[in-house]
Amino acid sequence: MWQIAGLSGAPSRGKSRGAACIGSAAAAILDYVRHATEEDLDRVETLLADLCELGQLRERKRGYFSWRSKAFLHFHEDSGDIYVDVKLDDKFERMKVSSPAEQAAFLARVRETLGRGS
Repeated sequence: MWQIAGLSGAPSRGKSRGAACIGSAAAAILDYVRHATEEDLDRVETLLADLCELGQLRERKRGYFSWRSKAFLHFHEDSGDIYVDVKLDDKFERMKVSSPAEQAAFLARVRETLGRGS
């Protein structure tokens, strides 16, 4: 299940392939975001390094991390902001990680999840 909140819109970039699976409201939101490019990821390089230091995560491809052999997080860009889809509490949640404060809050949630082992 996806939990998506607080996204502002940019012009639609095309149809979401998962629209039939996730419902029209969520699909409309997903139409506005794209996966982060290398340039987007450059903007959060310090955050990527912090994630690599956690040890329990494996960076399979730049910006795509797994935990316990399952997808755990990856990054998106929307209207100049960076977001991460991260699997917390058995579901993916989208969190904004553009600012240092947002990144700190995100890392705290990741550490909490990894510490619980859920």
